[in-house]
Amino acid sequence: MRVLLLAIIAFFYTINAFGQAPIDSGFTNKAEAKNIIKDTTKEGKWVENIDAKGNGTPLKNAPYYRLIMYKEGKAFGLARYYYKSNKLAALIPFVDGQKNGLGKLYFESGKLLKEIPYSNGAVNGIAKTYYESGNLQSEIPFTDGKKNGVGKLYFESGKIKSETTYSNSLKNGTVKVYYESGAIMSETPCTDDKRNGIVKEYYENGKLKSETPYKDDAIIGVVKNYDENGKEL
Repeated sequence: MRVLLLAIIAFFYTINAFGQAPIDSGFTNKAEAKNIIKDTTKEGKWVENIDAKGNGTPLKNAPYYRLIMYKEGKAFGLARYYYKSNKLAALIPFVDGQKNGLGKLYFESGKLLKEIPYSNGAVNGIAKTYYESGNLQSEIPFTDGKKNGVGKLYFESGKIKSETTYSNSLKNGTVKVYYESGAIMSETPCTDDKRNGIVKEYYENGKLKSETPYKDDAIIGVVKNYDENGKEL
């Protein structure tokens, strides 16, 4: 009874983690791959060479390869990507030929590099990148594969490095960059990925360093510079 209960809990935990039924765990032994073509479509366990963009390639000297399963030509289950050194590079869950669930990428050292939430083949949710030390490096919100919301970058110390507001992957709003001390370094107003308005830079003591007026990414008007005491140069 206790074993059955644990199995049920594990089942619902997997559904909660990926938002769907459990993902097949795939396979880890390269020798199991048969690369079978059935009725012109891929079937069963495959080993495939992968380029730097994550796409299949016929090149034998490709930087990566993956172990992946197919059913009627569509990828399913947990695909495993490897470096040429045979070290694990990524774990990507597939459902009915599309990426679905939490994908994980790794440094060759084995440390976690990225966590990317997929839904129906597109990135949906907050994608996270990590330093090799394990500390968080970035958090970028996505909707249907496009950046939407406030993206944040961090120093390895954990202090905020920058904040950028995105709309359909374009910068919209004021991009803020910080010194590691927490003091503001610059403020850049953006519209549709272009600088529009007065870009301000600051000394670490909080004093204004410069003001540069922009329109559609081009400098217009007079650029003003100041010393650390606030005196215009």
